[in-house]
This record gives sequence, structure tokens and C-alpha cells, in this order.
Amino acid sequence: MTTSQLTPTDRLERLRSQFQARAAGWWKVKDGHLEQVGFAAGSDLPDQVARQFAEATRSVALSQRGLGIVKAAITGEVAVSLTSELPAESGSGLWLRLFDAARSVAVPIRDGLGLITSVVSLALAETVTSEADIATTIRAEVELWPNL
Repeated sequence: MTTSQLTPTDRLERLRSQFQARAAGWWKVKDGHLEQVGFAAGSDLPDQVARQFAEATRSVALSQRGLGIVKAAITGEVAVSLTSELPAESGSGLWLRLFDAARSVAVPIRDGLGLITSVVSLALAETVTSEADIATTIRAEVELWPNL
């Protein structure tokens, strides 16, 4: 299968497995919300958790500032969410705990005019890879994805 034939989930799975992330997601910015393009869960993530997350984040209002993906879309900066620093009952803190992840890295993706068009995020267990290196790798990988 060539790179252009890969589905959004295939692309996310390649990125997820590269970092052994618990999960990876891709959202497009559209009319005041984020619209999910794809989601890839690690094989050890419970199916019910993966399904609940995919459904809950199918369309996310930009007013949901408790989510790292929203922060990245609004600020245009990489948003790092640390499980240990977030409330357990809502937002990224809730999902990271359900994923058994230590952090997430949400990366805003810009088009040729500098407008934020997408956000790609990884939920990670403890790793030594820096957020800057993760963001650089995500951006480099996304450049190869058609139809952004």
C-alpha cells in the first residue's frame, strides 16, 4: 500500500506505533469546532474506552478548553497535558487517566498561509522523548499526508 492509499487511521497508527503511544488522534478545524478525521488506539487500550473517546471527540467545540486539542487549536502552540497536573473528573485529565497515559502532546498543523487547519495529538505513557521532538516528528509526518 502506498502512502497516498493509507486511511487517516492507518496514518495515525503508524505515528502512534512510532512512539508506542496509547492513542493518536487527528482533528480538522471547522466552523468553531474540531471535527475528528481519525483515531487510533493501542491494542492494549480497552475497546470500551477507545469507543467512548472516539464518540466523545467526534465533534469538539472550541469552547471546551479543558482539552489539549482545543488549546492547541486556539493558541497555535503545542499543548502538553500532564495527567499529574489535571483534574481527574473532566477534560484531558479524565481521558489520559482512562488511557493510562502520563501526558498528551497536541500539535497544531498550519496550512501554507499559516492558518491552523488541524490538530494531531498523541497520548503517551512515560517516555524520555521531549515534547519538542514529538511535535517535530508529528509535523514532518503530517507533511506527507495528502488532503490536509
